[in-house]
Amino acid sequence: MSVEIAEKIIKKEISQAPELLLDSVNTILKGLSKDEEKIMIKASPLQADILKSEVPETARNLGLDAKIVIVGDDSIMDGGCIVTTTNGVVDATIETQLAIISEALKEV
Repeated sequence: MSVEIAEKIIKKEISQAPELLLDSVNTILKGLSKDEEKIMIKASPLQADILKSEVPETARNLGLDAKIVIVGDDSIMDGGCIVTTTNGVVDATIETQLAIISEALKEV
């Protein structure tokens, strides 16, 4: 029940502040190796458009020289993304984050 409430709150917050995804992507980019050659970011189609206008400059400012590909994916809920590099995958989708919270609550 608490996870469902959290999901509703998160969806409302994301709809009111789409820049939250940009903050998440920036945090992920900061943690990537400067040697990455290609970075693929999947997000909801609407938010992919926002990322396309913001992420390349952010990546340059962080010293990342990678080719950045941003793709809209209907299966990803607004506010979440999946970042894929040659070194691995970061699943920052809302669904995954809620699953982690749910598992943590089960352990309590």
